[in-house]
This record gives sequence, C-alpha cells and structure tokens, in this order.
Amino acid sequence: MPRKPPRTASKSTLRAANPKARGTLARQPDDEASPQRGGVTGAAFWALIDRWGIPDVQALKLIGHAGGQTRTGKRPRFRLSPEQAELLGYLREIDEQLVGVTGEDAGKWLMHSTAPAFKGRTPLDHMIRGGRKGISDVLRFLMRKALEKSV
Repeated sequence: MPRKPPRTASKSTLRAANPKARGTLARQPDDEASPQRGGVTGAAFWALIDRWGIPDVQALKLIGHAGGQTRTGKRPRFRLSPEQAELLGYLREIDEQLVGVTGEDAGKWLMHSTAPAFKGRTPLDHMIRGGRKGISDVLRFLMRKALEKSV
C-alpha cells in the first residue's frame, strides 16, 4: 500500500503561526486598535468610554465624531477614521497613566479635577475643547505627574 506523503501546513496555518510574515492574515491581539487595518470599530472606543463613565454626547465630541447620537438617542455604530483611531490611541495612553497617577477613579478625575494646566477646566472639557492638542496636554500632564511620583 502506498504511503501518503506527509501533510504540509496550509498557507493560512503558516500565517497564523508566524503573524509577522509578509501578507499575514492572522489576527493580531491589537488589530482592533490598529489604524493601519483601516477599520477600527467604535466598540474599542465605547469600551474605554464606559470604563470612564463619560456621557455619550461628550464622548462623541471627544473623538470628533460629527454624526452625534442616532435619532433614537442611542450610540452610533461607526468605524473610526485614521485620525480618530490615532486619538483613541492617545486616550488609551491617558487611561494607562490615570491608573497609576490619580489614585482615584479615572472618570471622576477626568470630569471633576481642575488643575492650573487646564485653565480652570476639567481635563475632559480641556480635551474636548482643545482636540488633539487638548488630549496631548492631558497626556503630558499625567506623564509629568507619573515622573514626579516615581522620584
């Protein structure tokens, strides 16, 4: 009886085993938040907003979503533009910094803290009004606080 040739791995199996391979189709753990994928969903954004407890209308302003809520007052489903995906990346960095720096609930700090660096506004208001610059101001502030805390 002839022997069957050894079974070779399919291309998709090889790609899954080596996600860095050129032309890979394997899902990376952080694919949902990767702007290069060209389709970051709003789900990653809403997960962060839920954790912070920010009202939906303010959240949509924060990410620069022009559409607002649906006619029924529900959260819209949307894919983030490359710029929005980049902002989400900054917001995630803020979230990471908040965990170690504030010593309180992140959402509470964002919506109630006032520091001279934010010109008398809350960090959330500063980010909404300032857009990308406001978000980077808050991130820089938190990074500075983390550095001071570590010394």
